[in-house]
Amino acid sequence: MNWNEAELLLRKNIHTSLHLSPDAQFKIVKEIPPFKCKNYNSSEGFRIQVGAKNEVNIPISMLQKLYEKTILNNGIYNRTIFKENFPRELNNKPCYVHSVGKLKHYNIT
Repeated sequence: MNWNEAELLLRKNIHTSLHLSPDAQFKIVKEIPPFKCKNYNSSEGFRIQVGAKNEVNIPISMLQKLYEKTILNNGIYNRTIFKENFPRELNNKPCYVHSVGKLKHYNIT
């Protein structure tokens, strides 16, 4: 599957209030595109609740880059892939890795 197909599935299948980890209290989708991620030059993306008062913005551009890097890594997405491409985000909120993985695995694998 190429990125364009994966993006269409994400946009189709991810909706607000979706629990990306149904057995967990958090990882809840709060916003979907056309939500603008202010800390990413207002790029379209998702906002995920990762704690009682914490949320992370995940722009489509981040998902695309990680999707392409995952393909180059024999289809394996992991912390190393994330760290190599988004070290600042990983350092600030390690939950980014899991949130992106949940988006990916929930809808496009």
